[in-house]
Amino acid sequence: MQTERTDLINGPVMGIIMREACRRAMYHARTRCFDAKAKVKGRKADGREDWITEADPECQKIVVDLLRECFPDLGIIAEEEGLNVPCAIVGEDIYFTVDPIDGTSAYKRHQSQGWGFMLALVRNGVVIAVCIGDANSGDQYYYRPYSENNHRLFRQGEFVEDVPLEIDKANPLGQQAVQLRDLPDRHNQLVQELVAGNLFLQEPKGTKVKIAEGSIGLSMAQLWKGEVGACILRPGNATPWDDTPVIGMSLRLGFVFLRLIPGEGENEKHKLVMFTPTPPKAETPQPHQILVIHNSRMDELCRWCSSHNLDVVVFAER
Repeated sequence: MQTERTDLINGPVMGIIMREACRRAMYHARTRCFDAKAKVKGRKADGREDWITEADPECQKIVVDLLRECFPDLGIIAEEEGLNVPCAIVGEDIYFTVDPIDGTSAYKRHQSQGWGFMLALVRNGVVIAVCIGDANSGDQYYYRPYSENNHRLFRQGEFVEDVPLEIDKANPLGQQAVQLRDLPDRHNQLVQELVAGNLFLQEPKGTKVKIAEGSIGLSMAQLWKGEVGACILRPGNATPWDDTPVIGMSLRLGFVFLRLIPGEGENEKHKLVMFTPTPPKAETPQPHQILVIHNSRMDELCRWCSSHNLDVVVFAER
């Protein structure tokens, strides 16, 4: 638990306001879902179209206005219009990251899943609060500053149930599926070997691979809830609004990140290199495919890799 200079940030108040910002953004996005026009604003690192709708800047303004009113001295990095407001507190670097609609492609297709909202708070390079909302179910995945609790706020009608967000450490990889964000044949040889082998779900009638689309935050929530045992992220550009909440919640829950590096020659082994991700303050190239699993499953992963002549480098690497 962090205790340094808590006078700068009131943890309970910060949590209430972040959850309210999430609620307001999701409500506005739902009201605009069927009439907000969409257009292509650019290309992503993998060449796919990057979409924006009229609702994206509207939701962002709602959230930014609330944050600026409540916390005028804190910085904000938001996805739309290049918004980047520096922190005004001397000797501190405290800022929010805002993704007003996470999963815009799913949103513009009027899907009933795969889009939501993401908000994070970073203090001097450490993600100290996260709120990720599923706009369709109303669920929120959340932790606030200076608290050790992690929450899934599960909406049931007008009532919200606070369910602890935690991992079943007794559930091995061999009984769980792996989640990809692309078809297996679009990944490198190392990923295909991991997926095709007997590391993940071994039940004959089970689905070994689940393909996720849309919101990165909500697809990662399937990992945090234990619906899948691992997630493999494709290369691309790391961004403050996409990566910061994912890094914060994943590390908070005890997940580890490993770069998947294929051997270049016949005699060079594939490698899985553990590293500690840091929240990016600008778009940053991320050239590797990344495996995210819980630290309680590292022994299982290392045993499997050893039996398949793969190296796992388990020291932390930046």
